[in-house]
Amino acid sequence: MKRILIALICLIGFLTPYIHAYDNSSFLTINISDGEGEKLPLQIKTNPEHNGKPDQRTLIPEVTLQGNFLHFITPCSGCTFRLVQSDNVCYEVEIMGNTLTIPATFTGLYELQIVSEDIIFYTEVEL
Repeated sequence: MKRILIALICLIGFLTPYIHAYDNSSFLTINISDGEGEKLPLQIKTNPEHNGKPDQRTLIPEVTLQGNFLHFITPCSGCTFRLVQSDNVCYEVEIMGNTLTIPATFTGLYELQIVSEDIIFYTEVEL
């Protein structure tokens, strides 16, 4: 009986990092099923507003874009979403949940950024 209990505790400890909670309470959300849209090729850079350096083990979030809808496969709640054009922040909002609607008024080429303290995940997108 002790062996089963120890094995169960070890299994729970092993699987804990892979368990995620999703928050769908934001009014800026829309449901998009996993796998739809284009997966964004995010890169990492240091946030100049912070003095720290990103951890080399940082995992790049998985995000898809379909039209003006972003779907966060990897949870990014609490991070800041930005659209930047010519080094000017055109749109900024806190990510709440696993989906986000970019207002349709934004068209053209932008740098899409997901800011998480010392790290900025970014890529160029055409909206």
